[in-house]
Amino acid sequence: MRYFVLLIIFLFSQKTFSQCCASGCCTPGTANFGVLEKGHLLAFSFYKHNYSDQFYRGDSPYDLKYYRNIFFDYSGINLSYGITSKLTVQGDVGYFVNKTQNYYPIGGIIIPSLIGNGLGDAGLYLKYNVYNSDVFNITLGAGGKIPTGQFNQYINGVRLPQEVQSGTGAYAGAFLFNGMIKPFKNKTRNFNINSRLEFGGISPVGYQFGVSSTNTLSYTFTIYKKLVFLAMVRNEIKDVDYTYNVTVLNSDPEARYSMFNAGNFTNKTHQVNTGSFRFFACPGLSVSFGKDWNFSVYGDIPFYQYFNGLQFGSKYGVSVSLSKMFELHKHSEHEAAKS
Repeated sequence: MRYFVLLIIFLFSQKTFSQCCASGCCTPGTANFGVLEKGHLLAFSFYKHNYSDQFYRGDSPYDLKYYRNIFFDYSGINLSYGITSKLTVQGDVGYFVNKTQNYYPIGGIIIPSLIGNGLGDAGLYLKYNVYNSDVFNITLGAGGKIPTGQFNQYINGVRLPQEVQSGTGAYAGAFLFNGMIKPFKNKTRNFNINSRLEFGGISPVGYQFGVSSTNTLSYTFTIYKKLVFLAMVRNEIKDVDYTYNVTVLNSDPEARYSMFNAGNFTNKTHQVNTGSFRFFACPGLSVSFGKDWNFSVYGDIPFYQYFNGLQFGSKYGVSVSLSKMFELHKHSEHEAAKS
Protein backbone atom coordinates (compact mmCIF):
# COMPACT_ATOMS: atom_id res chain seq x y z
CA MET A 1 0.00 0.00 0.00
CA ARG A 2 2.83 2.37 0.83
CA TYR A 3 4.29 2.02 -2.65
CA PHE A 4 0.91 2.64 -4.23
CA VAL A 5 0.96 5.99 -2.44
CA LEU A 6 4.44 6.71 -3.79
CA LEU A 7 3.18 6.13 -7.32
CA ILE A 8 0.16 8.38 -6.90
CA ILE A 9 2.09 11.26 -5.37
CA PHE A 10 4.28 11.61 -8.43
CA LEU A 11 1.86 10.99 -11.28
CA PHE A 12 -0.72 13.33 -9.88
CA SER A 13 1.86 15.90 -8.86
CA GLN A 14 2.79 16.75 -12.44
CA LYS A 15 0.63 18.66 -14.81
CA THR A 16 1.47 18.01 -18.41
CA PHE A 17 2.59 20.26 -21.21
CA SER A 18 -0.11 22.71 -22.25
CA GLN A 19 -0.70 26.08 -23.81
CA CYS A 20 2.82 26.48 -25.16
CA CYS A 21 4.48 25.36 -21.92
CA ALA A 22 2.72 27.97 -19.80
CA SER A 23 4.23 28.66 -16.42
CA GLY A 24 1.52 26.84 -14.53
CA CYS A 25 2.01 23.58 -16.40
CA CYS A 26 4.58 21.57 -14.57
CA THR A 27 4.96 23.20 -11.23
CA PRO A 28 4.83 20.62 -8.44
CA GLY A 29 2.37 20.86 -5.61
CA THR A 30 -0.64 19.14 -7.12
CA ALA A 31 0.04 15.80 -5.43
CA ASN A 32 -3.14 14.58 -3.78
CA PHE A 33 -2.63 11.19 -2.15
CA GLY A 34 -4.14 10.13 1.16
CA VAL A 35 -2.50 11.18 4.41
CA LEU A 36 0.72 9.64 5.72
CA GLU A 37 1.10 7.88 9.03
CA LYS A 38 2.00 10.04 12.01
CA GLY A 39 5.71 10.92 12.07
CA HIS A 40 6.41 9.59 8.57
CA LEU A 41 8.36 11.81 6.15
CA LEU A 42 8.18 11.13 2.42
CA ALA A 43 10.99 12.65 0.34
CA PHE A 44 10.34 12.55 -3.40
CA SER A 45 12.64 13.79 -6.19
CA PHE A 46 11.95 13.66 -9.93
CA TYR A 47 13.01 14.74 -13.40
CA LYS A 48 10.56 15.27 -16.27
CA HIS A 49 10.90 15.92 -20.01
CA ASN A 50 7.89 17.04 -22.05
CA TYR A 51 7.81 17.61 -25.81
CA SER A 52 5.46 18.77 -28.59
CA ASP A 53 5.80 19.59 -32.28
CA GLN A 54 2.14 19.62 -33.41
CA PHE A 55 -0.37 22.47 -33.46
CA TYR A 56 -4.08 21.84 -32.89
CA ARG A 57 -7.12 23.88 -33.82
CA GLY A 58 -9.99 22.54 -31.77
CA ASP A 59 -9.43 18.77 -31.64
CA SER A 60 -7.75 18.48 -35.04
CA PRO A 61 -4.02 18.60 -35.83
CA TYR A 62 -3.07 21.69 -37.81
CA ASP A 63 -0.07 22.06 -40.12
CA LEU A 64 1.61 25.37 -39.31
CA LYS A 65 5.23 25.84 -40.43
CA TYR A 66 6.08 28.49 -37.88
CA TYR A 67 7.15 26.85 -34.63
CA ARG A 68 9.45 23.83 -34.95
CA ASN A 69 8.86 22.41 -31.49
CA ILE A 70 8.48 23.30 -27.84
CA PHE A 71 9.65 21.39 -24.75
CA PHE A 72 10.72 21.66 -21.15
CA ASP A 73 12.96 19.82 -18.69
CA TYR A 74 11.99 20.11 -15.05
CA SER A 75 13.32 18.71 -11.79
CA GLY A 76 11.92 19.05 -8.30
CA ILE A 77 11.54 17.76 -4.78
CA ASN A 78 8.40 17.07 -2.77
CA LEU A 79 8.38 16.64 1.04
CA SER A 80 5.33 15.35 2.94
CA TYR A 81 5.06 14.79 6.68
CA GLY A 82 2.37 13.12 8.78
CA ILE A 83 1.59 15.55 11.62
CA THR A 84 -1.02 13.11 12.94
CA SER A 85 -2.53 9.94 11.53
CA LYS A 86 -5.19 12.12 9.87
CA LEU A 87 -3.31 15.34 8.99
CA THR A 88 -0.42 15.65 6.50
CA VAL A 89 1.51 18.74 5.43
CA GLN A 90 3.18 18.85 2.01
CA GLY A 91 5.66 21.27 0.48
CA ASP A 92 7.43 21.26 -2.87
CA VAL A 93 9.58 23.29 -5.21
CA GLY A 94 11.16 22.70 -8.60
CA TYR A 95 13.57 24.09 -11.16
CA PHE A 96 13.08 24.47 -14.92
CA VAL A 97 16.35 23.42 -16.53
CA ASN A 98 14.87 24.93 -19.68
CA LYS A 99 11.58 25.95 -21.29
CA THR A 100 12.33 26.15 -24.99
CA GLN A 101 10.56 27.26 -28.18
CA ASN A 102 12.27 26.52 -31.52
CA TYR A 103 11.23 28.11 -34.83
CA TYR A 104 11.51 27.32 -38.51
CA PRO A 105 13.39 29.86 -40.68
CA ILE A 106 11.01 32.37 -42.29
CA GLY A 107 11.92 33.94 -45.62
CA GLY A 108 15.49 32.70 -45.19
CA ILE A 109 15.77 34.43 -41.81
CA ILE A 110 16.76 32.22 -38.89
CA ILE A 111 14.59 32.93 -35.85
CA PRO A 112 16.51 32.47 -32.58
CA SER A 113 15.14 30.02 -30.03
CA LEU A 114 13.45 31.32 -26.90
CA ILE A 115 14.85 29.66 -23.78
CA GLY A 116 13.75 30.36 -20.22
CA ASN A 117 14.90 28.67 -17.03
CA GLY A 118 14.90 29.10 -13.29
CA LEU A 119 13.10 28.29 -10.08
CA GLY A 120 9.42 27.41 -10.34
CA ASP A 121 6.67 28.46 -7.94
CA ALA A 122 6.73 26.63 -4.57
CA GLY A 123 3.69 24.90 -3.11
CA LEU A 124 2.39 24.30 0.42
CA TYR A 125 -0.67 22.17 1.31
CA LEU A 126 -2.54 20.60 4.23
CA LYS A 127 -4.55 17.39 3.80
CA TYR A 128 -6.98 15.83 6.27
CA ASN A 129 -8.56 12.37 6.28
CA VAL A 130 -12.27 13.03 6.87
CA TYR A 131 -13.59 9.48 6.46
CA ASN A 132 -12.03 6.03 6.63
CA SER A 133 -13.65 2.59 6.42
CA ASP A 134 -12.85 -0.88 5.10
CA VAL A 135 -14.23 -0.02 1.66
CA PHE A 136 -13.87 3.75 1.27
CA ASN A 137 -11.47 6.52 2.27
CA ILE A 138 -11.82 10.30 1.74
CA THR A 139 -9.10 12.93 2.15
CA LEU A 140 -9.64 16.66 1.57
CA GLY A 141 -6.94 19.27 1.24
CA ALA A 142 -6.25 22.93 0.56
CA GLY A 143 -3.25 25.14 -0.01
CA GLY A 144 -1.59 26.95 -2.84
CA LYS A 145 1.51 28.11 -4.66
CA ILE A 146 3.88 30.92 -3.70
CA PRO A 147 5.38 33.05 -6.54
CA THR A 148 9.02 32.09 -6.03
CA GLY A 149 9.69 31.57 -9.74
CA GLN A 150 10.87 34.18 -12.24
CA PHE A 151 8.06 35.77 -14.24
CA ASN A 152 9.86 38.70 -15.89
CA GLN A 153 12.96 37.26 -17.57
CA TYR A 154 14.68 39.20 -20.35
CA ILE A 155 17.13 38.07 -23.02
CA ASN A 156 19.09 40.74 -24.93
CA GLY A 157 16.70 43.39 -23.66
CA VAL A 158 13.58 41.53 -24.84
CA ARG A 159 11.09 40.10 -22.33
CA LEU A 160 10.44 36.41 -22.79
CA PRO A 161 6.80 35.48 -23.50
CA GLN A 162 4.72 34.20 -20.59
CA GLU A 163 4.87 30.60 -21.78
CA VAL A 164 8.64 30.30 -21.22
CA GLN A 165 8.85 32.15 -17.90
CA SER A 166 9.72 29.77 -15.06
CA GLY A 167 7.13 31.21 -12.63
CA THR A 168 3.73 32.87 -12.73
CA GLY A 169 4.45 35.88 -10.51
CA ALA A 170 1.16 35.33 -8.67
CA TYR A 171 -0.18 33.46 -5.67
CA ALA A 172 -2.49 30.53 -6.44
CA GLY A 173 -4.99 28.60 -4.32
CA ALA A 174 -6.05 24.97 -4.66
CA PHE A 175 -8.61 22.51 -3.30
CA LEU A 176 -7.72 18.81 -3.26
CA PHE A 177 -9.78 15.61 -3.09
CA ASN A 178 -8.65 12.01 -2.76
CA GLY A 179 -11.01 9.04 -2.70
CA MET A 180 -9.79 5.47 -2.29
CA ILE A 181 -12.28 2.69 -3.11
CA LYS A 182 -11.52 -0.87 -1.93
CA PRO A 183 -14.16 -3.08 -3.56
CA PHE A 184 -12.26 -6.38 -3.35
CA LYS A 185 -11.75 -8.85 -0.52
CA ASN A 186 -8.03 -8.20 -0.84
CA LYS A 187 -7.98 -4.65 0.56
CA THR A 188 -4.53 -3.93 -0.85
CA ARG A 189 -6.18 -3.73 -4.29
CA ASN A 190 -8.07 -0.48 -4.77
CA PHE A 191 -9.03 2.31 -7.12
CA ASN A 192 -7.81 5.82 -6.42
CA ILE A 193 -9.72 8.96 -7.48
CA ASN A 194 -8.02 12.36 -7.32
CA SER A 195 -9.22 15.86 -8.14
CA ARG A 196 -7.50 19.23 -7.92
CA LEU A 197 -9.08 22.65 -8.55
CA GLU A 198 -6.59 25.52 -8.89
CA PHE A 199 -7.20 29.25 -9.29
CA GLY A 200 -4.45 31.86 -9.66
CA GLY A 201 -4.15 35.53 -8.91
CA ILE A 202 -2.97 38.38 -11.12
CA SER A 203 0.78 38.77 -11.55
CA PRO A 204 2.61 42.15 -11.33
CA VAL A 205 2.56 42.27 -15.14
CA GLY A 206 -1.22 41.78 -15.17
CA TYR A 207 -1.37 38.15 -16.34
CA GLN A 208 -3.74 35.61 -14.76
CA PHE A 209 -3.87 31.93 -15.66
CA GLY A 210 -7.32 30.41 -16.05
CA VAL A 211 -8.92 28.18 -13.44
CA SER A 212 -7.80 24.59 -13.96
CA SER A 213 -9.17 21.21 -12.92
CA THR A 214 -7.21 17.94 -12.93
CA ASN A 215 -8.92 14.59 -12.32
CA THR A 216 -7.45 11.08 -12.28
CA LEU A 217 -8.55 7.47 -11.92
CA SER A 218 -5.80 4.93 -11.19
CA TYR A 219 -5.21 1.28 -10.32
CA THR A 220 -2.03 -0.71 -9.60
CA PHE A 221 -0.97 -4.26 -10.54
CA THR A 222 1.89 -6.23 -9.02
CA ILE A 223 3.87 -7.68 -11.92
CA TYR A 224 6.58 -9.53 -10.01
CA LYS A 225 7.48 -9.27 -6.33
CA LYS A 226 8.37 -5.58 -5.83
CA LEU A 227 7.76 -4.51 -9.45
CA VAL A 228 4.46 -2.64 -9.82
CA PHE A 229 2.58 -1.35 -12.88
CA LEU A 230 0.26 1.64 -12.55
CA ALA A 231 -2.62 2.26 -14.94
CA MET A 232 -3.97 5.80 -14.86
CA VAL A 233 -6.29 8.00 -16.89
CA ARG A 234 -6.06 11.77 -16.34
CA ASN A 235 -8.40 14.54 -17.44
CA GLU A 236 -7.34 18.20 -17.51
CA ILE A 237 -9.65 21.17 -18.00
CA LYS A 238 -8.27 24.71 -18.25
CA ASP A 239 -10.22 27.94 -18.59
CA VAL A 240 -9.01 30.87 -20.69
CA ASP A 241 -6.31 33.22 -19.34
CA TYR A 242 -6.84 36.89 -18.50
CA THR A 243 -4.94 40.16 -18.51
CA TYR A 244 -6.26 42.56 -15.86
CA ASN A 245 -9.60 40.66 -15.83
CA VAL A 246 -9.94 40.85 -19.62
CA THR A 247 -9.81 37.66 -21.69
CA VAL A 248 -6.39 37.28 -23.29
CA LEU A 249 -6.57 37.69 -27.06
CA ASN A 250 -3.26 36.42 -28.40
CA SER A 251 -1.99 37.26 -31.84
CA ASP A 252 -2.98 34.35 -34.06
CA PRO A 253 0.16 32.30 -34.93
CA GLU A 254 -1.12 31.63 -38.44
CA ALA A 255 -1.75 35.35 -39.03
CA ARG A 256 1.73 36.23 -37.74
CA TYR A 257 3.30 33.71 -40.09
CA SER A 258 1.37 35.00 -43.13
CA MET A 259 2.11 38.64 -42.30
CA PHE A 260 5.82 37.98 -41.92
CA ASN A 261 6.04 36.29 -45.32
CA ALA A 262 4.04 39.09 -46.94
CA GLY A 263 6.04 41.81 -45.21
CA ASN A 264 2.78 43.18 -43.79
CA PHE A 265 2.76 43.79 -40.03
CA THR A 266 -0.31 46.04 -39.84
CA ASN A 267 -2.84 43.22 -39.54
CA LYS A 268 -3.97 42.95 -35.90
CA THR A 269 -5.78 39.63 -36.18
CA HIS A 270 -6.25 38.26 -32.65
CA GLN A 271 -8.16 35.39 -31.10
CA VAL A 272 -8.48 33.40 -27.90
CA ASN A 273 -5.61 30.89 -27.88
CA THR A 274 -5.85 29.69 -24.28
CA GLY A 275 -8.05 27.08 -22.61
CA SER A 276 -8.20 23.34 -23.25
CA PHE A 277 -9.86 19.99 -22.48
CA ARG A 278 -7.67 16.86 -22.58
CA PHE A 279 -7.36 13.18 -21.64
CA PHE A 280 -4.10 11.29 -21.02
CA ALA A 281 -3.09 7.69 -20.48
CA CYS A 282 -0.35 7.63 -17.82
CA PRO A 283 1.33 4.22 -17.52
CA GLY A 284 4.10 3.75 -14.97
CA LEU A 285 6.51 1.16 -13.62
CA SER A 286 7.82 1.25 -10.07
CA VAL A 287 10.27 -0.92 -8.16
CA SER A 288 11.01 -0.82 -4.42
CA PHE A 289 14.37 -1.71 -2.93
CA GLY A 290 16.36 -1.39 0.27
CA LYS A 291 14.48 0.07 3.22
CA ASP A 292 11.55 2.05 1.81
CA TRP A 293 13.32 3.27 -1.36
CA ASN A 294 11.40 3.46 -4.62
CA PHE A 295 12.45 4.12 -8.24
CA SER A 296 9.87 4.80 -10.94
CA VAL A 297 9.51 5.69 -14.62
CA TYR A 298 6.32 7.18 -16.10
CA GLY A 299 4.78 8.34 -19.34
CA ASP A 300 2.15 10.90 -20.44
CA ILE A 301 0.35 9.89 -23.63
CA PRO A 302 -2.53 12.10 -24.85
CA PHE A 303 -5.47 10.33 -26.51
CA TYR A 304 -7.92 13.26 -26.78
CA GLN A 305 -7.17 17.00 -26.91
CA TYR A 306 -9.36 20.02 -27.57
CA PHE A 307 -7.94 23.57 -27.65
CA ASN A 308 -9.48 27.01 -27.99
CA GLY A 309 -8.00 28.71 -31.04
CA LEU A 310 -4.62 27.53 -32.28
CA GLN A 311 -2.24 25.96 -29.75
CA PHE A 312 0.51 23.39 -29.42
CA GLY A 313 -0.90 20.04 -28.38
CA SER A 314 0.85 17.57 -26.11
CA LYS A 315 2.88 14.81 -27.77
CA TYR A 316 4.55 12.93 -24.93
CA GLY A 317 6.10 13.25 -21.50
CA VAL A 318 8.66 11.01 -19.79
CA SER A 319 9.58 11.14 -16.10
CA VAL A 320 11.79 9.36 -13.60
CA SER A 321 11.63 9.58 -9.82
CA LEU A 322 13.39 8.43 -6.67
CA SER A 323 11.70 8.45 -3.28
CA LYS A 324 12.35 7.44 0.30
CA MET A 325 10.05 7.04 3.31
CA PHE A 326 11.52 7.96 6.70
CA GLU A 327 9.85 6.84 9.93
CA LEU A 328 10.68 9.68 12.32
CA HIS A 329 8.17 8.71 14.99
CA LYS A 330 8.10 5.32 16.67
CA HIS A 331 4.52 4.26 17.31
CA SER A 332 3.59 3.25 20.84
CA GLU A 333 1.75 -0.01 21.53
CA HIS A 334 -1.43 2.03 22.04
CA GLU A 335 -1.08 3.74 18.66
CA ALA A 336 -0.27 0.45 16.96
CA ALA A 337 -3.39 -1.14 18.47
CA LYS A 338 -5.56 1.77 17.22
CA SER A 339 -4.19 1.47 13.70
